[in-house]
Amino acid sequence: MSADDALHEGQHSLTRAVAERLLREQAPAHVELPADAEIHLLPGAGTTSHVVRVGEGLVARFPLTGEDPRAVRASLGREHAAMAELAGAIPVPAPRPLMIGRGGHGYPLPWSLQTWVPGEIATPTGAAGSVPLALDLAQLLEALRAVPTRGRTFSGTGRGGDLRAHDAWIAECLARSEHLLPVPALGRAWQRWRELPREDADVMSHQDLIPANLLLDGGQLPGSQGCWTAAASAPRIPPWTSSSPGTCWTPAPVPCCASTSACPS
Repeated sequence: MSADDALHEGQHSLTRAVAERLLREQAPAHVELPADAEIHLLPGAGTTSHVVRVGEGLVARFPLTGEDPRAVRASLGREHAAMAELAGAIPVPAPRPLMIGRGGHGYPLPWSLQTWVPGEIATPTGAAGSVPLALDLAQLLEALRAVPTRGRTFSGTGRGGDLRAHDAWIAECLARSEHLLPVPALGRAWQRWRELPREDADVMSHQDLIPANLLLDGGQLPGSQGCWTAAASAPRIPPWTSSSPGTCWTPAPVPCCASTSACPS
């Protein structure tokens, strides 16, 4: 990858040959890796990691950035714990963590290996009229919000928390969307939504449910390729989108609003 193609400053490069060498040296101690398993990079599949398909059933993620291998390994460990929690909590298949590998051969950071969930990645309009998908998503959200918070609280970053803390970002988004959206009406709606009273306890939230993170099969939800990093938040901003290789969900306890039908997306 050239510097012009990099998503981040100081991004670490990875070749297929290096990825295969690391996988073949380290993965067999944790998972069966057939000698004929095809290993190839998926360009553009991740914004935080190089995504590498490993045969039919596995995927490896090599972080794009990071300076301290110990900090990266600790982050991957938290991610794996959250991924395992997610897989055990939702009614559809989700990736399961398998191992964290060591850097080498010119790639400097720890990396991770997980199972691969097949499916078609959703688009914003591809299944817009699907009632079965809407019902599947409702079941997914109910399952996520039923996960015990175990004392976890909203971290203060990302989606969730007190809506009024998002005023500055909403103002910027509306100002930049005047040529696309009915901004005056949305501004009035935001003023109503931000005052919704908190009525229920914090619940767990995916925090990155966007179409690119949903896997579909015939317009329904056969699985989710995502991980979550635990945090609690208020279900005022409902996650009705999705997950793909390398996306993460944060168990974020979020405060509940009076009417979920009035919540902004």
